[in-house]
Amino acid sequence: MVRRFNLWRPSPVRAAALLPCMAWCALLLLLTPHLAAAQGFDVRGVVRSAANNEPLPGVNIVEVGTQNGTTTDADGTFALTVAGPNASLRASFVGFVPQTIALNGRSELTILLEEDTELLDEVVVTAFGIERQERALGFAVSEVSGEALREANETNVANALAGKVAGVLVQKPATGPAGSSRVIIRGPSSLGEDSQPLYVVDGVPIDNTTLGAAGMWGGSDGGDGISSINPDDIESMSVLKGPAAAALYGTRAKNGVILITTKRAQTGGGLGVEFSSNTTFEDVLVTTDWQDQYGQGTRGEKPETAEEARTTNLSAWGAPLDGSMVINWDGVQRPYSLIEDRLNRFYETGLTTTNSLALTASSQTAAVRLGFSHLENNGISPNSGLSRTSFTLRGTANLGKRLSADAKLNFVREDVQNRPRLSDSPGNANYTIYQLAPNVDPLPMRGTQETPGTDEEGRELAVTGSIFAQNPYFAAYNITSGDEDRRLIGFASLTYRFTDWLSLMGRFGGDTYTTRRTNITAWGTGYNPLGNMSEQEFRITEINTDFLLQAQRNLTDAVGLSANFGGNILYRQREDLTLGGSGGFNIPTLHVVTNQANPTVGYGYNEKQINSLYGSAELSYNDYLFLTLTGRNDWSSTLPIDNNSYFYPSVSASFVFSDAFAMPSWLTFGKLRASWAEVGGDTDPYQLFLTYSLSGSHMGRPRGAVAQSQIPLANLKPSSTVGVEAGFDLRFFDNRIGTDFTVYSQTASDQILSTTISNASGFNSQVINAGEIKNTGVELLLTTTPVRTADWRWDLDFNVSRNINEVVELIEGQTSLILAESRRRGNFVTADVGEPYGTIKGQKYLRQNVPTKVDPNTGETVPDPCNATGPIVHDADGLPMSTGDLCVLGNGTPDVIGGISNTVRYRNFTLSALLDMRFGGEIYSYTNSQGYASGLHKATLQGREQGYLVGEGVDQDGNPNTVQANPQDYFGRIASQIGEEFVYDASFVKLRELQLSYRLPSRLLARTPITVATVSVIGRNLWLIHSNVDNVDPESTFRNDQQGIGLEHSGVPQTRSLGFSINVRL
Repeated sequence: MVRRFNLWRPSPVRAAALLPCMAWCALLLLLTPHLAAAQGFDVRGVVRSAANNEPLPGVNIVEVGTQNGTTTDADGTFALTVAGPNASLRASFVGFVPQTIALNGRSELTILLEEDTELLDEVVVTAFGIERQERALGFAVSEVSGEALREANETNVANALAGKVAGVLVQKPATGPAGSSRVIIRGPSSLGEDSQPLYVVDGVPIDNTTLGAAGMWGGSDGGDGISSINPDDIESMSVLKGPAAAALYGTRAKNGVILITTKRAQTGGGLGVEFSSNTTFEDVLVTTDWQDQYGQGTRGEKPETAEEARTTNLSAWGAPLDGSMVINWDGVQRPYSLIEDRLNRFYETGLTTTNSLALTASSQTAAVRLGFSHLENNGISPNSGLSRTSFTLRGTANLGKRLSADAKLNFVREDVQNRPRLSDSPGNANYTIYQLAPNVDPLPMRGTQETPGTDEEGRELAVTGSIFAQNPYFAAYNITSGDEDRRLIGFASLTYRFTDWLSLMGRFGGDTYTTRRTNITAWGTGYNPLGNMSEQEFRITEINTDFLLQAQRNLTDAVGLSANFGGNILYRQREDLTLGGSGGFNIPTLHVVTNQANPTVGYGYNEKQINSLYGSAELSYNDYLFLTLTGRNDWSSTLPIDNNSYFYPSVSASFVFSDAFAMPSWLTFGKLRASWAEVGGDTDPYQLFLTYSLSGSHMGRPRGAVAQSQIPLANLKPSSTVGVEAGFDLRFFDNRIGTDFTVYSQTASDQILSTTISNASGFNSQVINAGEIKNTGVELLLTTTPVRTADWRWDLDFNVSRNINEVVELIEGQTSLILAESRRRGNFVTADVGEPYGTIKGQKYLRQNVPTKVDPNTGETVPDPCNATGPIVHDADGLPMSTGDLCVLGNGTPDVIGGISNTVRYRNFTLSALLDMRFGGEIYSYTNSQGYASGLHKATLQGREQGYLVGEGVDQDGNPNTVQANPQDYFGRIASQIGEEFVYDASFVKLRELQLSYRLPSRLLARTPITVATVSVIGRNLWLIHSNVDNVDPESTFRNDQQGIGLEHSGVPQTRSLGFSINVRL
């Protein structure tokens, strides 16, 4: 059967070129109107509280229709030069009602601001960038200001959300500054795919593909799409959490949506300049706390030859450290003494600088903003770094009374030097450094040659007994990678207003980028003596073409209607090209991909398209009762013709009871809300039929083969996610106290999975529709303002959420699905029926009292060692025994996440701090497991002094264990077989952000062109206040996908940063 689905297929060149051409043409239209020059008129004044006549520092004073503005100083005074004597000023301050004042020729003003006790005008950005009254929403939406994101000073802006939004889990993998960010909203919702949200920038979805990830055998984090967004360009970020909030965005919104609204100039006249610069220094947050009493060696003996020293550099089973001179791996005699802080002798002080400049110009009908930003990072790992340059141009214009235009271009150039190798990758320098014996100094491993880590012939300077455990300096400077990313994001839109209540918007937007990746394993590498290299190029283009018809009017004096109807065509194309080789370099030091004995070529291509129609209608009654209905239908090219159309509706309601009934004076605002929604989902291209590939030639003719090792499913149907939520929003005592509470339940079913089948079929897996996963939980946001006076303001906010996840069903007859495995074989992350997603499984200590259970498959009574109790059982050699069966050891997802934000303002000073908290959830630590095997962990000190230990417990006959065991054998057994020992409670409390800012008084700037100047001291991850994990940060998972959540293995250490920033507006 031939599938009929007509794709809109722009050629790769046309798809990449069409976006900038469209946007530039629109911008030419926007810039056509004359940008009026400003005239000079000086205004001075004071702003006071109307309640007590106290001066108000920090009030924003802006000339209406321009970017020209200033803030009041500690005495509430300000000075500003405006366009003319008939200009108007707008005064705004948190907690007070904004006020617009017409000058009417006055040069001196006294402004009295009233305290804001109403919430009628609060709006939030929702689907497709539509601003809606917060009171009308029947679902939870959280908004974070661009300033809060910029202050976080993260190289990936998604990481700046950590601790700020209830129900949003943000995890920064231990993959370095160019790594990706893992964001999960209301728990993992997919068994076979990722659970990350959809990112939408100014109404246009962007591609967030991760081009590379580490697994059990190693790899690198290839970064993600959201990292390309410049925080200095962001006005606000809205998080749409549930299906009802995100339903209009369709299939890709099943995991939630994060809406990013960027800055733009406002029409009205005038010029504006804003400059910001920040510099931070980074170092390792958590260093190892290994034992410091015994040095390198084995069986309690020091090395006696250089070869013995080399093979025991990663073994701390030697003699007590006594300061005597011993031979080292390089033949040099050095003291057999503790080398303090070995990690920081290798890792360097990182440096990150970011400079941003924004220029704005506007007239009464047009406005344009030009932004430029450059980030330069030198990572803590030697010879690693990140350089990112972002150029943004956005313009808006009123092209007559009814027609308006909006267009934007964002060009991003990113160069990454040496993404770190992770997990079991040969070339993972982190592994070697973490496992060095206490007396082994890493600095001599740099060597004396010009290229670090090499000998006189340019080969790897071997420092360990394994060719797969690299000299860390050789790994850093000779096993290299480089990424060159060029990205263009933009849109052009026209809006025509038929009447004051009806408008039509058409928009063309897209995201296109090319990433060039070079990986080199130099000639002379221990595990690959002849070396090799590869060149990869990824070309990804996503085009969105849509229209939106909007109507908003009152049907009667009491009933209002806001309706939208729109359509979208999503076209996505990906092309991968690979050049590689085997057999080594022909010329040793010539790192050119064609300089390999056996060159290879690879090529991949896929495309998909989704056509959509959607609509929504909001009915309001007396502005306190709201009902919203939405519906969307998608037609996906990745599903069979009989199943490629799927419709999903939503309904939500909001009741502002504080406006409907008389309330006590202490209750300022009260709202109840509820919603129900369903969202469908499709899959990747080419899951329906077998496809073919070319694989060389035979006797001069092309040779083809089936491209997949997976059996497709011709009658595949869309997955389904159904969610319901309810909550309330209460404000007390003139908004001094607020609470927002949500309870929700979401179920994802008919998931598109891959199941393992017999290799005898000629395939190893099959695509199926099966599986169900459920998330239920609660979210609480508490906002308080304990102090609010003319000089002082103290805001204290608290958010917390609890999500309960359950794998309800897998494939028929299957109760466990393996998601990932640690390199310490036998320790897994799984999805087990009846358990939360991300269960960590491995072997436990075998204990004496073993109960029985009924095998669900056979009905027979069998032993249940996983639930055994009593003392540990030892074998005939006195070594602890394991269960043999895989047991549930924990789960990688935290039970409770939360944050506490504390901001104190005193006149021109602002001190803010953010605590990020996670409770529950576990992590399996390979680093600590290897610390047992190598004798580094403090627990391995037991029995060293006497040369043996007797394990506490019983023998296999139930008698007390009396067998003496060598500690090296005893703890080696635990490391290799008993995963239970290395699963830690991953709860933590971190001082995530700390900032002290000072805004220069306006009187000091009166004779300068500067209107606002702020200097700040900024810190991030300064203090790990609470942790239960030995030797590594509890946020040290190396996987950047949800499948490997809870696994740690030799990642880049998490860092703390401290620095300063300045912000200036002209």
